[in-house]
Amino acid sequence: MLRKQLMENRLRYTYFIMCFLNFTMFVFISSIIYITTKRICDMQEARTFLSMIDYLPKDPMHSMILSITAFVALLIVMRLRLKLHFETWQLVLCFLVESGLCLLIMERLYFSTNSILLLMMADLLTYITSNTYRFFFMVVLVTFYLGANYDFLSARVSMTSFCYNSFVKSLLLSVQNTLASLNIIVFIIYMVFLVQDKINENKRFLALNEELQSLNEQLKEYADIREKMGETRERNRLAREIHDTLGHTLTGL
Repeated sequence: MLRKQLMENRLRYTYFIMCFLNFTMFVFISSIIYITTKRICDMQEARTFLSMIDYLPKDPMHSMILSITAFVALLIVMRLRLKLHFETWQLVLCFLVESGLCLLIMERLYFSTNSILLLMMADLLTYITSNTYRFFFMVVLVTFYLGANYDFLSARVSMTSFCYNSFVKSLLLSVQNTLASLNIIVFIIYMVFLVQDKINENKRFLALNEELQSLNEQLKEYADIREKMGETRERNRLAREIHDTLGHTLTGL
């Protein structure tokens, strides 16, 4: 029981670290978008910047607030799903809502990070037991993960190319890559803990099955002994009745 509690605590703490890293990543990227946009406006380079890009950026402050709000809503939905113990179809509906929130977050951050999808994968593998639903959602999440693999600071948003010097740009890119790498490492650790938990759970089931088989064999032995004892009691009863009835009858005669 203590070992099982320890495994659950390891999974819970690792999951919390993944949530914290994702939140840090969202705040970092949205802050860079906001600060860079403000610098472009202060430098009066907005016209030059708009002539260099293929799409019109969204309001950076609105994107920051919406992405953080969507992430908090995602955590609330995950928490409610754990506390209410939904059935399979309700879990599928929750994962659809969570997937929509993840896409909203990535869209507001210009698909500059896909680390939130690793959190979704960890959640999916932990709480969805149906292999069909699990396979379907894993295919969808992996597709989104590969499709959203864009470089925010150098390729996706070109504003940093003329707002910052090479040192600052390298520093920002290093911070983002460090956060992304840490998220991947924690995700791998979570998967290792989850696999260990499943292996230990299977071992517990095998041990319980062996114990049940042993108890069944003992019950069969007890049943045989009880049956033999019943036969012995019946023979003794018949012997008593014969002795008492026939003995008294013969004595009377």
